[in-house]
Amino acid sequence: MRSQNKFALAGAALALGALVKFYPILFVPLFAFSDSGRVQLRIFVTAAMVFLVSMIAAFLLWGAEVFSPFMFATERPPKMLSILRLLEPLSAYFHGETLIDLLIDHNSIMVVAVASAFGLYCILSRLDWRVAASTGILLILMTYKVGHPHFFLPWLAAYAWLGTQSKPELRKLYTRAFAPLAGFLSGFAMIVLASGFIGGQPWYLSGPWAILRPLGAGFFMLFAL
Repeated sequence: MRSQNKFALAGAALALGALVKFYPILFVPLFAFSDSGRVQLRIFVTAAMVFLVSMIAAFLLWGAEVFSPFMFATERPPKMLSILRLLEPLSAYFHGETLIDLLIDHNSIMVVAVASAFGLYCILSRLDWRVAASTGILLILMTYKVGHPHFFLPWLAAYAWLGTQSKPELRKLYTRAFAPLAGFLSGFAMIVLASGFIGGQPWYLSGPWAILRPLGAGFFMLFAL
C-alpha cells in the first residue's frame, strides 16, 4: 500500500495489525514519507482513528481485559534476540544491574523512545522510506525485550519485498546491505524449530540447546552491526 502511495490504507492496515500485537502502531511514522520526503499526515489520522475506534469497541465488549497484554509484557523477562537479553548477563561485570533492571521493567518506554528518536531522525534527514522502514522496524524489534525469532518475520517479509524493487540500484543496495542479518535470522529460526522436534524437548532451545539462548542475542547484535 505504501509503495502505491495509498497512505490512508497503509495507516489502517498497521492499526489493524496493532490490534493483534501493539508494537506495529510504532511502525506508522516509518511509512509516512512520500518519495519527495514530505510527511503524509493521512497515515497518522487513519491509523489513530482505526486503532482508537477498535480499542473502544473491544473495551465495550470485553472490558479492562483488553489492557492485560500491557501487564503481561511488563512481567516478562528478556528473550532470545532482544538487546536486553545480551545486556542482562553482561551488566553484572559493569555493575549496571540497576539500569538494566529499569530498562527491563519499563521496556515499553524504552521502545517508544527509540522509535520516536529514529522517526524524528528520518523526518529531519528526509531518509528514503524504504531505508526508514527496514531500519526502524529492526530497531524496534531489537529493543523490545520479547525477542522471539517469529517476531522478526515481518522484517524478513519486508526484506524479501526489497528484492522485488524495479530499480536495480535500489534492489542491489538494500538486499546486499541486509543480507547477513536476514541470513542469520532465517538460520536461527530454523535452529529454534529443529530444537523443538529433535530429542523430544518440551520447549524450544531447552536441554542441550539452551546454550544458544544467550549466544543468539550476541551473534544477532554482531550481524546487525
